[in-house]
Amino acid sequence: MRQVNQMMLQVLVVMHQHAPRVSADMPRSGIVSPMLMSTFLAKTLIVPSLTYFGQQAGLMPR
Repeated sequence: MRQVNQMMLQVLVVMHQHAPRVSADMPRSGIVSPMLMSTFLAKTLIVPSLTYFGQQAGLMPR
């Protein structure tokens, strides 16, 4: 279970590192919806699953 948690954290870090660069490189109009979608997905899917795995591993309080 701890391995999964590490993987999820790494994915989050990578996404966080690449997001500003991508949004700076692309034209505003083209990236608005994909960026919004990825932010939405990150908020709705990744964060809850991270907290869930953290709770299961005993790393975060419930």
